[in-house]
Amino acid sequence: MSKLKLSLLVVITLLSFSLLTPARGLAFDFFGNNVCTTTDSNGKQVPVTDNNVDKSSTCQTASSTTDNPVVDAIQTTTSVVALLAGIVAVIMIIIGGFQIVISGGSTEAVTNGRKKVVNSMIGLVIVSLAWSIIRLITDYVIK
Repeated sequence: MSKLKLSLLVVITLLSFSLLTPARGLAFDFFGNNVCTTTDSNGKQVPVTDNNVDKSSTCQTASSTTDNPVVDAIQTTTSVVALLAGIVAVIMIIIGGFQIVISGGSTEAVTNGRKKVVNSMIGLVIVSLAWSIIRLITDYVIK
């Protein structure tokens, strides 16, 4: 695979994760704190509501849930399938890399290992784009 194709593959993957991620992902804190909470008069953390503070658009999107169980099922299924596909792709990349390392100079073994790595990366890009498109449709088109 040429360097141009590989570079394009990486760029598409990064764009699919960064540009198509719904706004609710922005209301996430890696340390487990809910960024859409406020402190009430007793010092207790409570969710942000219209009564206690003006909600930012990020917190409004983050706290909104769909009333449609079909959309929720589609989103959950899509996320699980994408996670499993990602795990399988990483395992196949490791196996392909291992085949390349232990090939002992055999061009056939190197070719097979390289095909596994490339095909796994292509599959990962396809799955990430499919996940992004489905999330885009279920978040913004079907409400």
